[in-house]
Amino acid sequence: MYLNAAAIVLSARRSGDKDKRLSLYTREFGRLFALAVGAARPGAKLGAATEPAVEARFRLWREGDALSTRVTGGGVENGFPRLRVRWDRMAAAHVLCEWTERLTPPADPNPEKYDLLRRALSLLETADVAAVRLSFMARFLSLAGYSPARDVPGLASVPGAADFLAERADDDLSEVPSLPSGIPAPYLGQQLLKFVAPLLHTPLRSAAHEEDMKSFQLSAISSQLKPTALV
Repeated sequence: MYLNAAAIVLSARRSGDKDKRLSLYTREFGRLFALAVGAARPGAKLGAATEPAVEARFRLWREGDALSTRVTGGGVENGFPRLRVRWDRMAAAHVLCEWTERLTPPADPNPEKYDLLRRALSLLETADVAAVRLSFMARFLSLAGYSPARDVPGLASVPGAADFLAERADDDLSEVPSLPSGIPAPYLGQQLLKFVAPLLHTPLRSAAHEEDMKSFQLSAISSQLKPTALV
């Protein structure tokens, strides 16, 4: 049967030379897998819509209640373009998408989680990256039935994630407040990752890549600061 679904692309992997295998988080049907035939070809019509951290409207073919589907059409709803001009914002988007993929059961629709992820990706375009990521993770765990504020020291001091990520009629994303000074947001983020480690089984690949990039940048800056030997 054919399905029309709003979806956020959580991950996209090449399948052969021309196709992509997608992990989608759909608002209507939960997390599904999809094959996008020809989407990996240069200039493909579905190329932009099948990139990670993109919200798209897809037409899917699904056999019964199967978790795997086939993309038969679609287009970009929101590409979050300002994410893609700064590596730190895009890296954070990948972390949120992998977090959702790893901590969401297949075919279990949850519109609140979908809206939360879409909102967080929008905020990542302009707002404080650490604040958005931390608030997203805390709110996501709350929606999943966990109580991280009780078990992660310092998390209770973070502004309510529901308020931080709430939609407003007069929305100005550039004025979303940062987290208060005191306990660094990256530290709290690491504590949250430790909190969910038993559920993940293996660390988030995107988070590891992000740390590698930070280390590379620091080493590059350090090498530039070293005095050059006189010849």
